[in-house]
Amino acid sequence: MAGIIETAQIDSGTAQATAQKQTGNAAWVLPVTSAGASVALAEDAAHASGDPGYQMLAVRKATPATLSGADGDYEPLQVSVGRLWTSAVVETNAELGVVTETAPTTDTASSGLNGRLQRIAQRLTTLMTANSEYETVAASQTAQALGATGAIGDFVSGILVIPATTSPGNVLLLDNATSITVFTGGASSVSNLVPFWINLGMTSVSGAWKVTTGANVSCIGVGNFT
Repeated sequence: MAGIIETAQIDSGTAQATAQKQTGNAAWVLPVTSAGASVALAEDAAHASGDPGYQMLAVRKATPATLSGADGDYEPLQVSVGRLWTSAVVETNAELGVVTETAPTTDTASSGLNGRLQRIAQRLTTLMTANSEYETVAASQTAQALGATGAIGDFVSGILVIPATTSPGNVLLLDNATSITVFTGGASSVSNLVPFWINLGMTSVSGAWKVTTGANVSCIGVGNFT
């Protein structure tokens, strides 16, 4: 039966504790108290000045290396210039899977995830470029076409409304002959003369986009017009 056969005094300079070694065990058993205070602190316990504890030692290594004999063995932490050596894991192609995707030649072709992303980027570029046209419409205009002639399939991104008074007239958007009120206007319909944007994102199905403006209100139509 194992019994205590040796004791040793541990002196930190400010507190003392006794370590013990048992029969049949070559390792020293460190005490759980020092000068009456526990060195085993509870989880979430608040730090207090003078708390006792054991110093954790690490090996100074300019270049980290394996210090144990086999995988699964214990070995000490390694430090250099006062910093703990760590390693960021970078996944390889073997772990991620090699990406061999062909870039699309048009905005309708795609191949794999990379191809789809490029397709989206190409489409966004096309939309931003194609929908950057604008047409100005003065106040008191009737069914002014957006574009030289306008046609089915024209796209109107939106209309910038520019009031001249706080009681401007209305603004109508027409898909050829189909009229849509986009701004009602009227007495005190706006509180100031700051232009405001009406987002639309519409494609014509009947013909040219046209705009009718009331008194004291002009606008700018933005989109892709024929």
